[in-house]
Amino acid sequence: NKQIYYYLYNMEGKYTKAGTIIGLIGLLITIIVTTISFMSKSSNNLTGEWLMTSKITKADLKAYIGAEVQWKMFVTESDNKIQGTAEKIKINGVDVDYDERTSLEFNGVIEKNKLTINFIENGKARKTSGIIKSIFQEDSFFGNFSQTASSTEGTITGKKNRINDTN
Repeated sequence: NKQIYYYLYNMEGKYTKAGTIIGLIGLLITIIVTTISFMSKSSNNLTGEWLMTSKITKADLKAYIGAEVQWKMFVTESDNKIQGTAEKIKINGVDVDYDERTSLEFNGVIEKNKLTINFIENGKARKTSGIIKSIFQEDSFFGNFSQTASSTEGTITGKKNRINDTN
C-alpha cells in the first residue's frame, strides 16, 4: 500500500510539474499569436469623412488637363481593407450642382503606409473605373491615379475631416 501511495505521490508531482510547464508554454504561445494578430491588423484609423483632390495631368480630352476635382469621401476601415463612397463636390474650386454630381464606389487595401484603392465612378454617360496608389501619414494621403474616363492620369491628395470624427 505504501508503495502505491509513494508511486502515485511521485507521479502526481511529475504531472503537476509537466502540467505547469505545458500551461506556461500554452500561455506564451497565446501571447505571441495575439501580439502578431494585433500587429498585422491595421490601426490606421482611416474610418471617417475625407476630402480628396485630384489634379489631372494627362488625358485624351485635352480640356481636362490641369483640372482639379474635389470629392467628399466616406471611408470604413476593417483590418487592412477599406471601402466606401465619394461624391464629386467641386471642379476647379467651383461647387458642382447637386443634380450634376457623380459618385464613386471604392474598395482598397492597406499595406503598412501604402494605400491602393480601386474605384468605379458612376458618370452621367457611363461607368468608368480607376485606381489610386498612395502613401498615407496620419490624417492625409498623396499619390497618383489613373482612370478609364478619357484615359486620365494625375496626382491625388486626401485630408481627413476631424470635425465629425468620433475615433
